[in-house]
Amino acid sequence: MYHRLRFCILRVSIYLTIAVSLSAQGVEYSPGTYRLTPTTDLQLQPTPVQVPARFLGEVPEGLVLNLPPGFSVKLYAIGLRRPRQMAVGPDGVLYVANMKRYDLNENDSEIVALPDRDRDGVADTAYVAAGGLHMANSLAFHGDAMYVAEADGIVRLRDEDGDGLFEQRVVLVKDIPARGWHTTRTIAIDAEAEKIYVGVGAPCDLCRSERPFDRATLNPLPATPEWGSVLQFDIDGGGRRIYATGMRNVVGLALHPVTKQLWGTHNGHDREGPDLPPEWIDIILEGGFMGFPFVYGYRVPVDFSIDLYRDVGILPLTRQDSLLIESQRRPVALIPAHLAPLGMHFYTQDRFPEQYRNAAFVAVHGGQTGGNLAVVPGFKVTALLSEPDGSEARVADFLTGFGTDDKGSHVWGKPAGVMSDDEGFLYVTSDHRLNAVFRVEATPLSASWSLDLPDTTAIGSHLALVVTVRITRSDPDGQPPVVVADLSAVRGGAAVPLEATAAGVYELETTLDVHGPTGLRTIQVHLEQNADSQVHRVLFSQAMFVAPGADVRILDDELADGWRVTSEEGTEPPRFVSDGPVFSGSSSLALRVEPPSFFRNWSVRLQPQEPVVTEGYTGLRFAFHPNDVEAPTVPVLAVSIDSLTVDLVRGPLGPLVDFRRQEWQIVELPLSAFDVPYQDAASRHDAVSVMETLVFEGNVSGTLHLDDVRLVTPQSKPPAQTAVVEVAGSTDRPSTISLSQNAPNPFNSSTLIEFSLASDSDVLLAVYNLAGQRVAVLTQGTRPAGAYRLFWEGVDDTGLEMASGVYLYRLRTGQQVLTRRLLLLR
Repeated sequence: MYHRLRFCILRVSIYLTIAVSLSAQGVEYSPGTYRLTPTTDLQLQPTPVQVPARFLGEVPEGLVLNLPPGFSVKLYAIGLRRPRQMAVGPDGVLYVANMKRYDLNENDSEIVALPDRDRDGVADTAYVAAGGLHMANSLAFHGDAMYVAEADGIVRLRDEDGDGLFEQRVVLVKDIPARGWHTTRTIAIDAEAEKIYVGVGAPCDLCRSERPFDRATLNPLPATPEWGSVLQFDIDGGGRRIYATGMRNVVGLALHPVTKQLWGTHNGHDREGPDLPPEWIDIILEGGFMGFPFVYGYRVPVDFSIDLYRDVGILPLTRQDSLLIESQRRPVALIPAHLAPLGMHFYTQDRFPEQYRNAAFVAVHGGQTGGNLAVVPGFKVTALLSEPDGSEARVADFLTGFGTDDKGSHVWGKPAGVMSDDEGFLYVTSDHRLNAVFRVEATPLSASWSLDLPDTTAIGSHLALVVTVRITRSDPDGQPPVVVADLSAVRGGAAVPLEATAAGVYELETTLDVHGPTGLRTIQVHLEQNADSQVHRVLFSQAMFVAPGADVRILDDELADGWRVTSEEGTEPPRFVSDGPVFSGSSSLALRVEPPSFFRNWSVRLQPQEPVVTEGYTGLRFAFHPNDVEAPTVPVLAVSIDSLTVDLVRGPLGPLVDFRRQEWQIVELPLSAFDVPYQDAASRHDAVSVMETLVFEGNVSGTLHLDDVRLVTPQSKPPAQTAVVEVAGSTDRPSTISLSQNAPNPFNSSTLIEFSLASDSDVLLAVYNLAGQRVAVLTQGTRPAGAYRLFWEGVDDTGLEMASGVYLYRLRTGQQVLTRRLLLLR
């Protein structure tokens, strides 16, 4: 308690000091806070990975990555064990550090050469240029020498006889600290100043360099100020000095081509939950302090009330600590927590469009998946676009798709390194699952587009389309580009030409009527240019969700057209009656039911002539009246869609019907409760959910009535006279923490979210956008064990309606975090 109080006082004093000293600097956000860097949309498009014939059968079929229009990606090399950072040698050959294992006791790392002598964009071979290295993570060239960063030193190698093998080996630097965590080393060389830079990670999650310990064992380690630093050496290995401090694990290092300043990427600590701390990409200045282990973001204090952090010897903070904290600069860029940015490279060639000149490409190794704290999608290459001094920074996803879904549950690749060659091709390594090198190419044809397309529209609406394509680069020796739109997904033409309205500008304005079925519809624009027997192509595509325009009526006074009703053994043929309970209109469907035996239920089947597409509908709603039903001791009444059943009496949604109430009861079931199956389609992306049968079954006896059976849209409201069955949260102590899928989902006006606590807990239930930014707090504070339910109306913390889109809602209790997705459709 004493430590915590003292830390709170120190935290306040830090805020006051830095607020006074920097209040006049006009920074974008204040000390003691942080903001994620704004993002830029590069209009990524699904792009099939080109797999050379000799690699077929060695990689999964149908690999697709997402790139900006005008880019393609090819598998350059496979068969490596753990490819990490890369460098291009004086001979133009791409070399990669094949680290193989994270093992301080092994010297099995190697540098692999990947030459492309026939210039077909694929490595001709892969051979070991230098072996027997100690956890070699990165390399760099200077003059005729290769410099390799091992876990505990720097090795200089030369190929004296020109056979491609680097036989001469000199240890330039040794005894770099290499114990505990973060033992990979990254090297960067300032060729003009002839200086070498090497990043040295801290051995722990959070500790002082003067009181280090091995995070794996908590055993003390030898103290040295080199923990958590960047070291600088002369090109011959002499002049060893600490260049900058305050880094838990700086991984990517690169010199800016204009300013020659050293930049780096950083991985933050783990124990402050899924949202903290943000990772940084920043300029590392000589003598600079980057925050670790005291602060993160822009001088935001670490939470030392966390048990592990309170007891590792960081507190109390000294006057020198406070001065270091006051010296920390606002980072150039911050990205969501736990994304683990690794390799970093500044692009200087002109093969890519001009906006990428001097941009920093960063390999993002982490993301949302099992075993990773991150809660936003990752596993990608990000482009950092800024002025040379780091101002006006924006981050943009450049290469994504290494996970087969955006939850990252099936990740087939993790970017680790990024590098370009002298011709301007970009290379990316993956050191997970598919250990490979990819080559990204840009065509001579590039363009941007805008499409005034809503996120969602309803069947029966009129869709006004305005498409504009602006060509930013084309082949000067080629023919005039041709631009056509494929509107077939919305019942338009498959090749509608865009009209040239200005130099390099093409436009299309049209109006279309929106027809069914519901689901995603993709509009594409194809841009082509013929040049010297080659065809340069750029594809733009954007998806829109076509929502239902109205409920699907199944029965009211009669069955809807195309539907039929049948009964199984023990049930009389259903009939519409007007002399019994009627919910709406003039009649209801009466079911005279009796189980055929003690072990079997009766059932009534409603079936359409053709499967009904359920995409975009939120639930099944019907009116139920028990009339003279007699229920056994253990009653059963259930509803099934295509053999997927919801128990209306004892199911997870609670008791939704009451046989004792002689009145109409409205039951609305979210379709997500049925996990409606997908109809076969050419690809899962084109698949739609359908309903082929609707079955009511049970073991009660007598006559019950059904009325107003329908599939409902998010906008649908129950009739005003309806008494909706409400189910109170359970007062029983649940056995585990749980977070239910919201219902309905998608939703328009409001949605129900339920969660349960196995013990008294501090709770935070909040909604986040896909950038990881919190937009709404639903509930917060200490809650006793039990089950809880709440309704959210799709508004942010200021009460403003939020835009349509996919959001994450997350329940956090102590160290436990549960996350689900929801879809808001306005």
